[in-house]
Amino acid sequence: LSRLVENLLDVSRLESGNAEPRQEPVDLAGVMEAARESIGDAGHVVRLGIDPEIPALVADPVQLERAFANLFENGVRHGGGRQVLVRSRETGGRLVVRVVDQGPGIPEQERERIFEPFYRRPGTHQGFGLGLAIAKGFVEANGGEIHAESVPGQGSTFVVSFPMSAGDR
Repeated sequence: LSRLVENLLDVSRLESGNAEPRQEPVDLAGVMEAARESIGDAGHVVRLGIDPEIPALVADPVQLERAFANLFENGVRHGGGRQVLVRSRETGGRLVVRVVDQGPGIPEQERERIFEPFYRRPGTHQGFGLGLAIAKGFVEANGGEIHAESVPGQGSTFVVSFPMSAGDR
């Protein structure tokens, strides 16, 4: 219940424009570990592979933790408890994080809709349809981008990327 209330508050802040990020240097590995811990027992199936050479990202650590916790929780829920792999690297001046699950996949025509608040795929009775909307909102509030790649029947990959400032490289 408390998770639902937190999610509703987050969606409300995002939709009203009151989710101004607090910009500070962020240790991605620390944020990812906190996000994994925040999802409780389910976090044991989330495997982190964070490149130690990635410089600090300038963003809001609380918002990023909430975004990644929602992505991890989504991967665990739809992956039936199978392993969720998280990988990061810097490429082309961007920090790219891939969250890979082993769920049923997402049909191409739904890959944008899944980020809408309260949207749940037909036949899905899990969750409230808030997690991916929150993830997208917080990622974008911090200057990032997010999209889903998927092969139906084989799983999905949520790709999150942030620009690295010239001084970070």
